[in-house]
Amino acid sequence: MKDYKELTLNTPCGEIRGLSGRGEVAFRGIRYATADRFEKPQLVTEWEGCFDATEFGDCCPQFRAYHDEGALKNTLYYDEFRRGMNFTYSEDCLNLNVYAPEGGKALPVIIFVHGGNFAKGSSSEWPFFSTDFPKHDAILVTINYRLNIFGFYAGEGAQGNLGLYDILTAVAWVKNNVAAFGGDAENITVAGQSAGAMSLQQLILSNKLDVAVKRAALFSGGGILPAGFMLRKRDAVKKYWNSVAAAAGAKDIAALKTLPAESLFEAWRTSNPVQQLLCTAPVIDGTLISAKTSETAKTGGKIPCITGTVSADIVPKVLHNAMFKYAKTQYKHFNVQNYLYGFTQPQTPDNAKPWHSADLFYWLGTIKNCRREVTKGDTYLAAEMCARLAEFARCGNPNTSAHGGWKPYPEGKLPHEFFRK
Repeated sequence: MKDYKELTLNTPCGEIRGLSGRGEVAFRGIRYATADRFEKPQLVTEWEGCFDATEFGDCCPQFRAYHDEGALKNTLYYDEFRRGMNFTYSEDCLNLNVYAPEGGKALPVIIFVHGGNFAKGSSSEWPFFSTDFPKHDAILVTINYRLNIFGFYAGEGAQGNLGLYDILTAVAWVKNNVAAFGGDAENITVAGQSAGAMSLQQLILSNKLDVAVKRAALFSGGGILPAGFMLRKRDAVKKYWNSVAAAAGAKDIAALKTLPAESLFEAWRTSNPVQQLLCTAPVIDGTLISAKTSETAKTGGKIPCITGTVSADIVPKVLHNAMFKYAKTQYKHFNVQNYLYGFTQPQTPDNAKPWHSADLFYWLGTIKNCRREVTKGDTYLAAEMCARLAEFARCGNPNTSAHGGWKPYPEGKLPHEFFRK
């Protein structure tokens, strides 16, 4: 990063070295947990020496770790999110990045969980770094967690949901350490998009985040989804996962743990694509996620949320209905207000409706990283949305002195529309 110099801070885990410049600090690749394959994460509470957080950490092994993603027929997300970037991969991928104003104190904290169909993605792609949140006196934390077979294997001898346990552990690490970066450990907001939003939604419904988190922002994945839309019982997915183990030539989980990562990944990638899509996700395990809370907000979900969709979203009607059902149920049972939105900003160069995840560059204040032509309207709208999310994280209300008019449900019965020509 040009114009940035090294900076050292003291944290509860020990000394850490990051980068500072232009009134901001960036700490990359901080290890928040360790985990053996198919085992729960162990929270990092200390490290030896000064931790070097000047480079991004490894992300979870996935398709692009072993194949040329640019050779695929549909390269939308490669072109938008990753083209021109370099990544490293390993199972030692439980790391996070912190972006904060230099010298800040007791600032609101936003922890962002990326999407990717529970199978791919990382915390250091174009929409997720060099954010404008420090300009709004807020801290952004982006996390890596285990994906695909490494994060959601639920065959014989495994419990599944390890990717969710990673997210919970990342939140715990941030709560323990964020004050060292100028954050307020008592004012944490979680945010996620697509699979990241779905993961957070289940943790919220299961009351696993109530103590650590004050608010949530769930983009294109929040709400009460129809029965069976995503979550299945662990026993219902076990047959598929056992077939993956057989395809890998492993007779049990002990044998799976000894396979090279690439062999394990390829066994998952090439096994029954339809079942792969249905089964590579969180499961109802009776411990972390129960059947009662998986599809209702009557017993869980006391955290105020921003929820919404984009106009050309994946299954837009399903997601739209899900956010309304959740808002209605939260208000009825807990008197909790949700702020609903619809993102309709046309996307250059063909003035197309915004596609699934197009709003991330706006919410996260990273429009300057966008690979497409950016209009003045895009820049203005991104500044507004980033400021609103920062303000929501600060006080629970996304209206600012410059940008008002967003009413919560039920007063705001229709989603607030984000649109600029």
